[in-house]
Amino acid sequence: MRHRHALCPVPRGHPALPQVQHLVAYCLTKQGRHGESLRHFRAVDGWVEALPWRYENHRRLVYRVVRTAAARGAAFEAVRRWLRRG
Repeated sequence: MRHRHALCPVPRGHPALPQVQHLVAYCLTKQGRHGESLRHFRAVDGWVEALPWRYENHRRLVYRVVRTAAARGAAFEAVRRWLRRG
């Protein structure tokens, strides 16, 4: 979890934390690191006023598309790991 070190100094409840988590989740999804991004999506689920969604005309739709890609990618990774085991 390389990205977690960047968030550790920020205390829980800090007003910038959700915005940073949205950006991290978006970037991790685009990098194909779905399991990691899904953790951030779960932490801020439902709020679409942060970057990168803020500048989209259809914020909720774009947010859901990227979040769904993260969830599907994480599920695919889990199945792939399971198949490798046995």
